[in-house]
Amino acid sequence: MELSVLHHKENVGLDPDKLMGLYVKLGENAAEDMIERAMETLARRLAEMERQFSTQDIAALCKSCNVIRKLSQDVGLTSVAQVSRDVVNCALRSDQVALAATWARLSRIGDQSLAEVWDLRGQSV
Repeated sequence: MELSVLHHKENVGLDPDKLMGLYVKLGENAAEDMIERAMETLARRLAEMERQFSTQDIAALCKSCNVIRKLSQDVGLTSVAQVSRDVVNCALRSDQVALAATWARLSRIGDQSLAEVWDLRGQSV
């Protein structure tokens, strides 16, 4: 018997026009501050959501998803926003299997999005 290990690599949806719009609208320093705060909040919320999911605190998980969705829309993380909505939908339907799958996907996409935004910030915008 051969054991296969699957590695999930999600395509992260990032709207660079949204990010550029922030720089144009707010200026470089204010945009950098906003994006940094958003990424810190996203990282903190994802960590909290891990606990919320494992303890089945569905109300808190949905609240966190809604915060993340709004935040993600503001900075152009389109995949995170969509999957956050999907997690809430699964939770509201009490579909535990789908909730587990969408939560795992949100966790992966969230981590990859954080990395991608930090990489973009390291480049000239």
